[in-house]
Amino acid sequence: MKLLIVSRETYQDKAFGLGKAIGAIAEGLKQKGHSVTYITIADWGENENTLFKRLIRIGGFISRFFGFADYVIPPLAERFLQGMRAAKMVQNERYSHVWFQDPWIVMGFLYRQIFTINAHKIVWGVSEHGLGSFTQAVLLDGLALTEQWTKLLLRIEKYILKKSAFVWGPSTSTINLLTRDMGYARAPSHWRSIGYGKPVLNLMDKDAARALLGWDDATLYVIAIGRVAPVKRFDIVIQACAVAQTKVENLQLVIIGGEIDQNLIDLARTSGLTHIPISIFTPSIDTYLAAADIYVSACEFESFGLANMEAICAELPCVIAAGGGAIEVVSSGGWLCHPDPLSMGEAIKAIATDSTIKAFWKNAAKKRSSEFKEWREVVEEYETCLLSCSKN
Repeated sequence: MKLLIVSRETYQDKAFGLGKAIGAIAEGLKQKGHSVTYITIADWGENENTLFKRLIRIGGFISRFFGFADYVIPPLAERFLQGMRAAKMVQNERYSHVWFQDPWIVMGFLYRQIFTINAHKIVWGVSEHGLGSFTQAVLLDGLALTEQWTKLLLRIEKYILKKSAFVWGPSTSTINLLTRDMGYARAPSHWRSIGYGKPVLNLMDKDAARALLGWDDATLYVIAIGRVAPVKRFDIVIQACAVAQTKVENLQLVIIGGEIDQNLIDLARTSGLTHIPISIFTPSIDTYLAAADIYVSACEFESFGLANMEAICAELPCVIAAGGGAIEVVSSGGWLCHPDPLSMGEAIKAIATDSTIKAFWKNAAKKRSSEFKEWREVVEEYETCLLSCSKN
């Protein structure tokens, strides 16, 4: 099998859930003897950036001509160009399989295939990484689609999924909600849920990790992990820490996902947090997991939640919003809460002030960690699915 994996991630995106998972699958397939190439927009050069600007101008003109808002054009143009790039690579390098990481990328791929003489026949399919349709996922991520755009993009997405040889989601919740969003009574036979493998962590001793990071032994460190986006609900995490601070005076929130914006900093101040959250970006979170006291996630729309899995495998007491794929992944390994500041804040407070409760959730994480599939098993499942698909 000669597989091309196509995504639109940036360098920073590749450090988090989707990028880590796809990277692990690609590496696993290579170890099994397959040829695998994984492309993202982080690979773009000057030609791609020039074409991207041109597509934005053309797309903006077309959208305004038909009465559509043009602010949706840049994310569409980005994916359209990446799809065209994939089609060119397929024709020139004779890939047998293409795996797209969102359906919008396929638009550019199919467009270029129309103008390709003797187009190379392949197996291609799509993964949906949002909770439900990709259109719904971008809405949750902060892209304010109009009703006109939403209806059009849902129609396009349904067409692409029909043509796909396979459609995958990382959790049962994802496939169930995608089925609903596409207007089906039941999921088509070529749709399936395939999750991710148990993270391989390199955890040092907690005291050594704190010394390396320069963290104070007298401070309670609460960590949250993920790219800084509205759907991740770091606002709730900040407010929950403020609730917990009524009983835990020396509390420090650390957000691992990039620099937070001024609105979140202002929220931390108005909420009464003594210490403004530390926000960093790092491709390696192992040291932070080893050094932390509690892990928190307030996102109720995770399609899987690899960061949740990593925190559980680090055997941290976890406070996690109950919703989406997180419920499947976390199960009994973390404290599943209603995603609001009071519920999550009280849970943080209880873990921080009661050693029995803290020990209970640490043991729960350890038990759940032992239940996750190893990457070897998961990669075999992806391999079997890819090799069993018929050409589109």
